[in-house]
Amino acid sequence: MQPAWLEAWQRSTRGLDRADSRPEDEAGPEERLAVWRAIRASGDLPQDATFFLVAGEIWGLAEHQLAERMAEVERRVDAIWSESGIEAWRRPSDLDSPDEQDFPERCPEAWDRMFFELLREHGEEEAAQLYRADRERFDERMKAGREFFVPPPPPEAAEAPQAPPWAKAFAKSLASARVVVGVATTRVPFGLVWLRAGRHWVVRVALPRAEWISGPRDGTVQTVVARFDLARLARFLDEVREFSWEADELPAVELRGTWRGHRVVLRLLDRPFEGAEPVRVNDTGRGLSG
Repeated sequence: MQPAWLEAWQRSTRGLDRADSRPEDEAGPEERLAVWRAIRASGDLPQDATFFLVAGEIWGLAEHQLAERMAEVERRVDAIWSESGIEAWRRPSDLDSPDEQDFPERCPEAWDRMFFELLREHGEEEAAQLYRADRERFDERMKAGREFFVPPPPPEAAEAPQAPPWAKAFAKSLASARVVVGVATTRVPFGLVWLRAGRHWVVRVALPRAEWISGPRDGTVQTVVARFDLARLARFLDEVREFSWEADELPAVELRGTWRGHRVVLRLLDRPFEGAEPVRVNDTGRGLSG
């Protein structure tokens, strides 16, 4: 047996499957609101789901009302400029800009008042009082209702660190190539983090922090002072196809090429890996700050 609200719901979706549909060809918010209320009254969906449908539609009404008010303000301001005879200097506001669209965040008190009043005007007194008295609970119900229709993606299982079978050979060969100048790599090994990216293996290379384990600075943790010899590093690879500086959130020199037939991207970081434990080094002072 079909639900009593099905036909009304089908009518309310008219025009939504057409790219050239005009607003006047589609159902208005008041018609959709009546459909959501009919679904709520039927009890066919969980309460949080229909709470989301009804309150969400009224939220949309508030946004529409806000847009109309802002457009009216623009018309009045245009008139003032025109009456002053200097309308050529008028710079209209972009009502579609992010700043204008973020009105609820920029003017929360005004937005809360508008939304609260619309909830009451449409007979949603319970939702209005919940919105005013317990915003956290209101948001929880909205989230639960939204997730009924659009379930969140399952949490991804933590991926084990990945590395190719030849990772150890690569690391040993890189260390013996003496591409780090200013510190003995046998004493202060650099860190490698591997990531598969298409047909390439991305290798992040970073010098660590070192912890003294003897001498007057025993227990002190300091950053390794050294530099990468880029000429030696280029010779370490079989072929360098691209050489660049990546100034993103994790700045790095990047070399893209091959090593023993494997496609690799070397990213030489300008700082130790975040959260990495310091390596322990005998206090000879060579190659470390301080």
